[in-house]
Amino acid sequence: MTLSSLPISPSSTISTSPQAPTSMPENLELFLLVWCDSSLNRDENKTIYEKLRSIINCLRTFDNSDHCEKYIQQVKDEKIVLIVNDRSGRDLIPKIHDLQSVTAIYLYCPSTRTNRQWSMKYKKIVALITQSDELIDNIKKDQRKRNKLETETSTINIFNTSIDKEQKSHTSLNASFMYSQLLTDILLRMKSTLTDKHELINLCKEQYKGNKTELDIVYELDQNYSSDRALWWYTRECFLYRLLNKALRTQNIDLLFSFRFLIRDIHTQLSEQYRLQQHADSISTFYRGQMLTSNELQQMKDNIGSLISMNSFLSTSVNRYQALSFALSSTASDISQIILFEIKARQYPSPIATTKPFANISSISYFENEEETLFMFGSIFRLDNICYDADQCLHTIQLTLCNDEKDHNLKELSQYMKQEMNDENELISIGHILTKMGDLEKSERYFKRLLNELSLSIDDQSLIPHCLRGLGAIADIKADYDLSLGYYQQSLDLFKTLPSNHPDIGRSYNNMGLVYLKNNKSKQGIEYLEKALDILKIALGDSHPNLALIYNNIGTAYIKEQQYQLALENYHKGLDIQRQNLPTNHPDLSMSFSNIGLVHFLTDKYDLALENYQKTLEIQFNSLPPEQPLIGSTYLNIGLVYELQNQNQQALINYQKASAIFHHSLSPSHPHVLQIEEFIQRVNLNK
Repeated sequence: MTLSSLPISPSSTISTSPQAPTSMPENLELFLLVWCDSSLNRDENKTIYEKLRSIINCLRTFDNSDHCEKYIQQVKDEKIVLIVNDRSGRDLIPKIHDLQSVTAIYLYCPSTRTNRQWSMKYKKIVALITQSDELIDNIKKDQRKRNKLETETSTINIFNTSIDKEQKSHTSLNASFMYSQLLTDILLRMKSTLTDKHELINLCKEQYKGNKTELDIVYELDQNYSSDRALWWYTRECFLYRLLNKALRTQNIDLLFSFRFLIRDIHTQLSEQYRLQQHADSISTFYRGQMLTSNELQQMKDNIGSLISMNSFLSTSVNRYQALSFALSSTASDISQIILFEIKARQYPSPIATTKPFANISSISYFENEEETLFMFGSIFRLDNICYDADQCLHTIQLTLCNDEKDHNLKELSQYMKQEMNDENELISIGHILTKMGDLEKSERYFKRLLNELSLSIDDQSLIPHCLRGLGAIADIKADYDLSLGYYQQSLDLFKTLPSNHPDIGRSYNNMGLVYLKNNKSKQGIEYLEKALDILKIALGDSHPNLALIYNNIGTAYIKEQQYQLALENYHKGLDIQRQNLPTNHPDLSMSFSNIGLVHFLTDKYDLALENYQKTLEIQFNSLPPEQPLIGSTYLNIGLVYELQNQNQQALINYQKASAIFHHSLSPSHPHVLQIEEFIQRVNLNK
């Protein structure tokens, strides 16, 4: 072996089973109003600002089209409604028109005549306006439709139930689906606190400062909310449903924390309506018109027969014509398509229950005359077929509602991972799920918020060391080993109030030993890992899955000591335990196969190394989100094998896949990011 760099060795911590200008708050709604005009500072525009904010709360203004373009280009999780004058529009619109985030453009020219001809080719320009009242009326009318079409649009997660070796590109969808479902289940189980509503009220007061229309409703919510009117509040035309659905779609855990009381109350009311409407075993059909991006539609076409879940509430109608008219009021484009969901849902006779109910909510809705059926967020559907009507440019997506896990095929992996999460407090579970999904920034922010809340409360003090351990794991992934050890040591100090052989003490020693190994302190690492092994054997027995993780980490210690046979023996001990206890596609198994592959790599048995790395990748595809850094590490390792076999093109392909994942999930200064760029450069020079 001639390469100076070694493959990445996966190892595991143990967890028991939660840009806008700085002068303005973060926009918590989906829509964002951007106004670009060199004359915006004139006093007469101030009253227009106030009226516009009553329609779309978040308003950003620019008097320079270059600055405006730069801002628009970096918007990710919002839909932009743009107001622009003729002069700025000629420069700005060609540069931003095709961005997915830009949903509508209004040409507003109150003091000059404009040539409409230049703008005819831009489909997103919805109006040319010369009067301020006309501008406000048009945006207000159009925004009602956009709110219904897009605010309630869900992120769609897909679970492909028939993956074969030729379909590996789809299997990463399964992990996203599974983790989304786990997060949904925890949100539905979370208990609200007395401070939740107060926190939401304060947040909304800050968000809508200066917006009298919404502030009046905020104060009304504070004074008059009651749990038996949760759906009345949710269906009201105001900020509440817009904030909640965006928080669900973007997994804004901070905001969802504040919405706990409303989520539980909606779930309770929807469950009660579902129970009351269970009269006979019957199948009903519901419809919903909306827009989907062309990429989302293609992804669904590629997964006919699979399961999909919606991670926000889904509002539907039994009236096909009404839903169809609503859908056809929009215009298809290269980046978005008109679709009609046709949902068949079976209503079981009592006492069949469901954790994700649906029901006609007309009797308890703000709009009593609307025959609306609402599906709980996280509902799972089977994707039966997609039909296209060329005359109407309409795709009809036919779905069948699944009754929790009774009707669908998540099988043993989902059940096992739910069991793991059930073994710990749901507040801690949320942070661990975000970490496993590779969303380190959200996970870190969540744990820090939770730690702050716990430090101010006399309740749940026992969760503080678990929270510190979660932060230690994140710092470990980020390669900030000193910070990681600091968090782990604080956690261990608190756990030492427990009996000396408590599993959490053993897990803490394992995590710290692992960090010592990564920080090239093998002696200390082995010492801590052996302490962990002794404690957990007493506490959990000889065949508990946690012991498999420690055997893997001890094997990694022997790798550093170049004792490859001892390393391989420990890796196989861990693998044997995992095979006894875990589903065949559990992510911990991928760690063992990867480590075994590493030993074969280091002993020049490249075919065996590649075989084990391919097993690793197959399991990771099925159990981890597609941008998890561990998948990037496996691509890197496979690339190294190919490079040593002088298959430079195959090496480059795998290095590039690793690079894409690392750049998405890790900081630019992370060792993996720097290393993979070095590898790509090296292969390119040798081609």
